[in-house]
Parts: sequence; structure tokens; C-alpha cells
Amino acid sequence: MFRTTISRIAPVLFAAALLTAAPSATAAPERDKPDDINFLVPAGEGCDFPLQIEGTASNANILTFRDEDGEIVRTITAGRGYTLTYSR
Repeated sequence: MFRTTISRIAPVLFAAALLTAAPSATAAPERDKPDDINFLVPAGEGCDFPLQIEGTASNANILTFRDEDGEIVRTITAGRGYTLTYSR
């Protein structure tokens, strides 16, 4: 009789354990693509002249994981980086 009771209750206890042991980042990660970059380094900061830097054609994927409070707990970036163009 004890064996029969355990075999009936075990699946219910297992399911309850799975539901209560949720990981900290329960929501699906947000997928994002990086934007192209374009900025100017003023003269005197790195060179004697102003330097324009443009980054294009990034093939990167950014995954952002958040906890239940919406705080970022992990960010993963993978893929090919930018093609950088430097000009005066």
C-alpha cells in the first residue's frame, strides 16, 4: 500500500519541484542588433587633428537577460564586429 501511494504522489511532487525551482532569468532573452557607429574624436585627444571613426556592417547578435525585477543579469554578444573606417 505504501508503494502504491508513493507511485501516485511522486509525479505530483516532481512537477511541483520543477515549478518552484525557476531560474533567476525566467523571461526569454531580448535579441538585438547593434547600430552602426559614427563619432568624431576631437583634435588633441588622440592625434593633432580631428579623427572621424565610422563602424558599419556588424553581424553581431546581442542577447540581454533580465531578472523578475527587469534588471539586466547577463548580456551576450556574439558574431562579427564592425568594419571600421578612419578619416580626417
